[in-house]
Amino acid sequence: MRKIVVLAQLWIVGALIAGWAVQAGDNAPRYPAGEPGRHAEAWFKAYNEGVEAMRAYVTAHVAPEALARRSVEARLDVYRGMREEHGALTPLRVTASD
Repeated sequence: MRKIVVLAQLWIVGALIAGWAVQAGDNAPRYPAGEPGRHAEAWFKAYNEGVEAMRAYVTAHVAPEALARRSVEARLDVYRGMREEHGALTPLRVTASD
């Protein structure tokens, strides 16, 4: 009987943790519709995925004129320094843009 009670308690704790994890996922910030929101969302995703994802982000989201002034590699050097210093980033909220 004791074994059944312990198993039931473990199941309840597991269900609570799973529910909390789903709820935490629902608290992810909502990015504004439109170009600035798409850029921000893509930037955080690329930042957290690594150098190749950030390379793809820079290539897709940075204007050619800006890349002529500062290359993809120079931007990735800055990214590497930020990533080394700060680790992964998790946006907590997004405020409206004007």
